Amino acid sequence: MDKEQNFLEGIHEADGEELSKLGLNVLENTEQCVEVLLEQMRSGNDEFKFVLRDLLFHGYGFHLLQAGDKQWLLDADCVRCKAIVLKGMHMSWYTWEDSFTDEDTGETVVITRKEIRSTPLFASTEDEAKALFEQIIRQSTPAESEELVDCVRCTPFDYTLIIRNEYEKLLERCRKREGFYDMKTIHQCGHYGWLCEQLGDLYFYGEEQFGYFIDKEKAAYFYAEAQKAKDYHRDESLLVNGNPVENFDEKDWEDYEVCPQTCHYRLSGPTEVLDKVRTTIDKLTEKYGMPDNELGRYVSTPILLQALLGIKSEAPNYWGNLLFMEDQPDGTLTITMEVELTHVWSDVLEQGFPGIEVEVEKE
Repeated sequence: MDKEQNFLEGIHEADGEELSKLGLNVLENTEQCVEVLLEQMRSGNDEFKFVLRDLLFHGYGFHLLQAGDKQWLLDADCVRCKAIVLKGMHMSWYTWEDSFTDEDTGETVVITRKEIRSTPLFASTEDEAKALFEQIIRQSTPAESEELVDCVRCTPFDYTLIIRNEYEKLLERCRKREGFYDMKTIHQCGHYGWLCEQLGDLYFYGEEQFGYFIDKEKAAYFYAEAQKAKDYHRDESLLVNGNPVENFDEKDWEDYEVCPQTCHYRLSGPTEVLDKVRTTIDKLTEKYGMPDNELGRYVSTPILLQALLGIKSEAPNYWGNLLFMEDQPDGTLTITMEVELTHVWSDVLEQGFPGIEVEVEKE
């Protein structure tokens, strides 16, 4: 039985009898269950508040929420409800009825279509959303981490903190032998496999804006740990598509067709930080580039990545060259680069020189 079915079975076992009094069966029609429970909640009956919360938290019926539901969710004052609200602050569902006629039977069938939109469902301010995210990070628990990540992933906030924090806390408990597990048996812990698979994905595919750059060796380590957990628990929800590193061929990088783009990065910030940028790039140009070449400095971007963040990666996604650095009349600094993934280098510069802001302009 998969996790979602197991979750619904749990609700049916605990609350099925009470739900049946409303003519509901969570196993047969989960969406109808959410719709009716929302109506009950809005009319002042909060008897099924926690069932409704858990269904929404697991992604059932989110499109049925309305703007006014924000208040009762916040009033519940629990991390699950806060995650639902944060998700609603950054996205919404658009639904419509679509009908078609079956050519063989002549029967008209009506289907509800859904489309995710970036238009927020719940009104909010930047400060309110940030405060809510910080509360979620503090209150996150292993039992809720998977769903919390799903909720926060659609926001601009760093969802990887949930994964990394839970992983670090689990490691610390096992090092101190708090509870049933130690470092030799850590793979037996319930959420260890999922955490390792998530970290493996971060290092295999990259999530550069949050500090995870492609690193095949780190990815291989975490996938191997996830495999140990999968073997021990016989958990088929882990590594469903196998281990990406094992299926990876070095020729994939050798045959990678690089399609570089010229991009301009305008840096602004404190004078002392911009001076540090100038000094660092001048030194890299002297040591690794072409300081007297009027066509460009040609500092290799993997060298820039290693110099600024200490990260050595052979991924072709990071291939390219830093060409020019120019002071602007308004006191900003423009860096011109020819790179494969343009968004990565604004992240590298901002992480390498804390305090600056980077605007990207493509040619």
